[in-house]
Amino acid sequence: MKQPYAAIAAGTIVAVGVVLLVASVRPEALSVGRIARVEDFGAYWTGTVVNLRGENAYDPTNLAPLQRAIEPDRPTPLPAWSPPWTFAVFTPMAGLPFPAARWVWLIIQLGTVFGTLTALWRIYNGPNERLSVAWMLGLLWYPTLQTLGLGQHSSLVLLGVVGWLAGLSAGRPALAGALLALVLVKPQNWHLVGSLVAVWAVSNRAWQMVAGIVGGSILLTAVAVVPNPLVFEQYREALTARPPSEMIPPTLGTLLRLAFGPERFWLAFVPAVGAQVWGIRYYFVNRHHWVWADRLPILLLVSFMTSPYGWVYDQILFLVPLARVFATATARRPKAVAPMLMVVTGVTTVCLAMNAAKYQEFTFVWLAPLTLVLYCWGMRLAKRTEPTHV
Repeated sequence: MKQPYAAIAAGTIVAVGVVLLVASVRPEALSVGRIARVEDFGAYWTGTVVNLRGENAYDPTNLAPLQRAIEPDRPTPLPAWSPPWTFAVFTPMAGLPFPAARWVWLIIQLGTVFGTLTALWRIYNGPNERLSVAWMLGLLWYPTLQTLGLGQHSSLVLLGVVGWLAGLSAGRPALAGALLALVLVKPQNWHLVGSLVAVWAVSNRAWQMVAGIVGGSILLTAVAVVPNPLVFEQYREALTARPPSEMIPPTLGTLLRLAFGPERFWLAFVPAVGAQVWGIRYYFVNRHHWVWADRLPILLLVSFMTSPYGWVYDQILFLVPLARVFATATARRPKAVAPMLMVVTGVTTVCLAMNAAKYQEFTFVWLAPLTLVLYCWGMRLAKRTEPTHV
């Protein structure tokens, strides 16, 4: 495909146009299957609507009427736990009826996945004529399917990370920084990389990138704060009164809590502290030959595994290391690609079976370490090639 970005953009625009047309002519046709359920997208869409009214979007009583209008049988409202910047992202869809907004968001997510994988394929020198391998990888990866199915906004973090990497590669540091501001919607999964980006920026005087980050952050903050100046205070109060300490995510910190007592919530942060110490040392040992495209995959894997809070759908970020493996293998050892896709398919099949059997989220704690192993194995198998330097 000669112009994949144009094709992705055109397909996204046409699909969104079709949804808006159907919404204006026959809106009931859009309320089908899981679209008619609140789930994760509904939590943030209703939270955005409440925030635009100037009310507390973190108060379940404010969310309940809107969520019951979507799903009448819902017993309790689903809270929106992400920081206020997240409401800025969903603001353009807040004026749409919920079914139309849900379809539009799904289409945007698909465009984001295809677009980010296209960028990664180019960054890691994948053959242009085999771009379909990257797209297949994205749709075969279980966290991608979960993100799309729930309407989660983890795809925004993927867009921010890959957009930042592509922006640096293209020599546009200010744009790269502005896109990186999107990771603010889920900063916990970026904690290690974020620290190293800050150290790298200061060491290399990357002030244009820093300006882009600041500008993007101000824009997101303004969209959330202007209609509701108290939104950050409301978020702080919600975390204080109802901290997510009862949730058991599939992370190393959770393993520590289960081993020494779930009530010791502080144990969830121990791996993150250890990762920060390791990461700073890792940077200074390698700073003279630091290439972000080369270092980012392993850092993303370590960052998630040591995060105090993160879910399976957040592992859509692992498309970065997986794309590197597949791009390298496709260029160097094309015969290895089919077996590698089968491995990814096998992992996803196991996850789908576990999900169908209603296993708790924590039981997926093996997925991130396994991805780390597969990444190391895959890079060795593919005989690493040099990516485009950033």
